[in-house]
Amino acid sequence: MWRFKLKSTYTCMICGIIVITSIFSNFYCYKTASLVIRINHDGRLPVAYIITVPGYDQRVTSVIDAFKQYAQIDLRRFNGIRFSYESHVKNGSLTVGEQSLRATMTKFFNMIIRKNYEKVFVFEDDAIPHRNFTVLFKQLPSRCLEADVLLLGATIWHSKHTDWPSEACFDADRATFGAFALLLRRKSYRPILHWLKFGKPKPYDHVYRYLQQQKLTVRVAFPPFLVIPDVSHLSLINNNRSGIQFDTEKRAEQHLWHLKDYPMTRIPIHSMKTNRRKE
Repeated sequence: MWRFKLKSTYTCMICGIIVITSIFSNFYCYKTASLVIRINHDGRLPVAYIITVPGYDQRVTSVIDAFKQYAQIDLRRFNGIRFSYESHVKNGSLTVGEQSLRATMTKFFNMIIRKNYEKVFVFEDDAIPHRNFTVLFKQLPSRCLEADVLLLGATIWHSKHTDWPSEACFDADRATFGAFALLLRRKSYRPILHWLKFGKPKPYDHVYRYLQQQKLTVRVAFPPFLVIPDVSHLSLINNNRSGIQFDTEKRAEQHLWHLKDYPMTRIPIHSMKTNRRKE
């Protein structure tokens, strides 16, 4: 009889140890996973660049200040290339500005490949951050952070808002354009550079379809957009893309930009009237 009681007591102790071990293990996994998430979101931000062109860089100081204030990001200046109309060979399918941007980004990707950054922010010099950029970026779902190319802002040109992708952090589709605010992973650098050097000449923000064909993920951080562009000024790239190109209110309606959420102070610009005629 006493042996039976002893055996029962021993069995109960073993079961108790197993239960306690299981509880501790689950708790440890939960805490560890939470820590990993916090490290991913609260760790050091990737290096960040602002793309500009000497002589057309009046906006740079204002944009750098805005990102410092609202995004806690210190932007590094990267000087791009601006072809002249006289010296550059004409290309019927691309404006001089579009060709200049492709040359600029070729130069840029050669640089970041040499530096071997794991990730990099790339902003154009008319980008405007969301007033709550810091909080929104920390709250991005893993689907966003895992993307090889993440658009922090975009111009979506669907004719109807009901045609927009419905899920958060959606895959870029045929109506998704804009390269004014990107978070790039190292995996995307060489494919983009290859497309710039050897692909069919197209505007730079047409690269997304090629990347998706190469099985890279291209996604849009939305809702809301963390960055929008200042569209109130003439473009160095192409001034003939849309009848509402420079109408901020209509563009906001088209692209679902809630302007009150962005510091829409007028950014200084360089007069480009002669360029508008020639583009």
